[in-house]
Amino acid sequence: DIFCRYKTLKGFKVYRKGGWDTHGLPVELQVEKKLKITKDDIGKSISVDEYTEKFASPYVAAERGFIDEVIDPSETRSRLIAGLEVLSTKRSDIPQRKHGNVPL
Repeated sequence: DIFCRYKTLKGFKVYRKGGWDTHGLPVELQVEKKLKITKDDIGKSISVDEYTEKFASPYVAAERGFIDEVIDPSETRSRLIAGLEVLSTKRSDIPQRKHGNVPL
């Protein structure tokens, strides 16, 4: 999400899918739909440990293609710094507009 925000602040058009770029809620909703349960059923019809083992693991989400990569928390800072360094020298030429807006 930090890269999407960075690009947005720099004026670039960033295509997002609401919620999917920032957190796991849509994944949880799909799992609940698949199992035909609600959040209130977790702990009753399915144990919390079983739910977590099957669906809340980032490694399971990565296997299913919901996320691209699992980063160890101790590596987060260095990975962010490396990503921002790459973006800091990137330049994009925006072509001139061919036509302006005509007042109606």
